[in-house]
Amino acid sequence: MPALLRAFAELRDYEDLHLVICSSSKPKQARALAKLAERLGVAEKVRWLFQLDRAELAAWVGHAAAAAAPLTESPRNLEQGCCPLKVLEAMAAGIPVVASDLPVTRELIEDGATGHLARAGRPGDLAMALRLVLEYPEQAAAMGKAAQEAVRQRFTWEQNRAATRDFFRRLTMSP
Repeated sequence: MPALLRAFAELRDYEDLHLVICSSSKPKQARALAKLAERLGVAEKVRWLFQLDRAELAAWVGHAAAAAAPLTESPRNLEQGCCPLKVLEAMAAGIPVVASDLPVTRELIEDGATGHLARAGRPGDLAMALRLVLEYPEQAAAMGKAAQEAVRQRFTWEQNRAATRDFFRRLTMSP
């Protein structure tokens, strides 16, 4: 999240741009980030929303120009495995996604086609990718539609259930 706030600070030239952070945590846990936003001079353009229900979250995502998933290069994201549902939710809503370039996001996003990938922990790279979405709205809309189609074709719950069943079937049939 610090990388996203720093990237947002690099987008100051977009006077009407606001950053909406939808967090599953409690406000208390975001204090350090709110202080960082103040130090960066962007606090008045950042809106913090906490523990939204599904309908509220969907409404905010549905009106976004882009969704950002600035994942870090941490053991959880690199070794233990994760599935960043926020990426899939935004893609399913047809919203262009800018995410950290990590193995887990490369499995979901085709860079330049269904979203943009930026080097993890590099606010300048994240800002550049967000700038591409903002500067080229027609391409961003096409990217959002392509992402939505990718979710329909590859990432439904039914497809994942079938793949899991297949995996366990093969595992139990191994010699």
